[in-house]
Amino acid sequence: MINRVGRVKSLGLVFLFIVVAGVLIGVVVHYKHQVTQISKTLESERYSRLVAEEKVVNSVTKIKQLQDDLAENEDKISKIQDVLKEQKNVNNDLESQYQKLSKSKSQLEDQIQTLISQQAMAAQAASAVQEAVQRNGTVQQNEAAAAPTQ
Repeated sequence: MINRVGRVKSLGLVFLFIVVAGVLIGVVVHYKHQVTQISKTLESERYSRLVAEEKVVNSVTKIKQLQDDLAENEDKISKIQDVLKEQKNVNNDLESQYQKLSKSKSQLEDQIQTLISQQAMAAQAASAVQEAVQRNGTVQQNEAAAAPTQ
């Protein structure tokens, strides 16, 4: 019986050892699985960070390029505004010159009309003088012709 009790104890210890070993293996497998999942999560986080950092670098580069483009476009706009101001000044000068020329043209047209009227009056006066001279000459011829007969 003592032998049997020793055997039962041995079997109990073996069974206990197997149970403990099984539990330990289960715990190890469970923790290994958790470590694997944590490792995958960590790797995923690292990848996400790398992608995010790359996006940040690309965004910073794009922002810098856009800022350069903006500065270039602002320079172009400034130059265009300067050209527009110059053109406006030129247009104002041309308008002023046009007004002066229009005024001069009007004055010249008035002078031409005055000269035409004076010329017409002079022509009428010359015609009247010529008629008077002709009448006077005819009167003198008639007087001269009538005078010898008297």
